[in-house]
Amino acid sequence: MENTLEKIFIYSLSCPVTKTVKYIGKAKCVKKRMYHHLNKRIQSKKNTKLANWLKKLFREGSEPLLSIIEVCGGDWQEREMYWISFYGKENLCNLTDGGEGKHGHKMSESLRAKISKSQKGKPKNYPCKGGVKHHSIETKNKISEKKKGVKIKGKTIVFFKDLEPNKIFNSITDASTYTNDGIRSISNNLKNKSKKTKHGKYEYL
Repeated sequence: MENTLEKIFIYSLSCPVTKTVKYIGKAKCVKKRMYHHLNKRIQSKKNTKLANWLKKLFREGSEPLLSIIEVCGGDWQEREMYWISFYGKENLCNLTDGGEGKHGHKMSESLRAKISKSQKGKPKNYPCKGGVKHHSIETKNKISEKKKGVKIKGKTIVFFKDLEPNKIFNSITDASTYTNDGIRSISNNLKNKSKKTKHGKYEYL
C-alpha cells in the first residue's frame, strides 16, 4: 500500500547566470538527487536535453542552481505536472509532462482548470507571435545586465600567458569569455587553489 504521508520534494534546476528555470523534478532525497545531476560520469553517458545542458554548464565551470519549490505527499504526480505546465514544458529540459514520468500522461480537467485560473491576468514580458516567444527590449536588457561580469572584491584581474602579462579584465566572466577557461577554474586559480588553468595564470591586480 502506497505511503501517502511520505514527503516528496518538487525541485527546480536553474541557470546560474540568468536564474531561468530549466528543469522540474521530484525526489525523496534532494541531496542524493543533486549528486546524481552533478555526477559528470553519469551525465556523460546520456544524450538527453537535460544531460546536454548540464554538460554545457560543466564545460563552462559552473553548476545548476537547485531550489525546492514545494513539499508534497501522495499528490506529487499532479504537483509535478502543475509546475512543469507552470514554467512551460517548451522552455524546460523535461521530456515528459511529469507525473509518472511517462509520455502522454494526461492532466486531469480539474488540474487544467486550476492552472488556467492561476495564469489568468498575469502579464507576460514578451509578445508571442506565431508560437515563437520574443522578449521585449526591456527584458533583453535585463538579461544582458545579469550576464555582465561583476568585479570580485573590487579588484581587477590580470591574465598571464607564458609568464608574460597578456590581458586585464574587470571580472571573472570577462576573463572566461576571452580565454575560454571555465569560471570555476579561474576562481580557484585566483584563490590559489590551483597553480594555473589550462590556458594560463590569473592574479588580482
